[in-house]
Amino acid sequence: FCGSKQNIWISSVVRDNSNSIKIEGYSLSKYSPTDMAYSLDNAQLNSMLNEALREKNAFKYNLTFDITSYQKKNE
Repeated sequence: FCGSKQNIWISSVVRDNSNSIKIEGYSLSKYSPTDMAYSLDNAQLNSMLNEALREKNAFKYNLTFDITSYQKKNE
């Protein structure tokens, strides 16, 4: 997803518990984090804040999603 947009970056990926993934990053477009959340199953966009990033306006986002829908089919 991020490679095709070229205006969104992931700065942190953390597995909070056994099934929850937390992603934080930046985007130059306020629509890209929303699009990313829609592209992931069971994702929730928790926050999006406007911040200055190298003399540009950027959006810092935080989203979480459940990885149970991505488990291998033959397990």
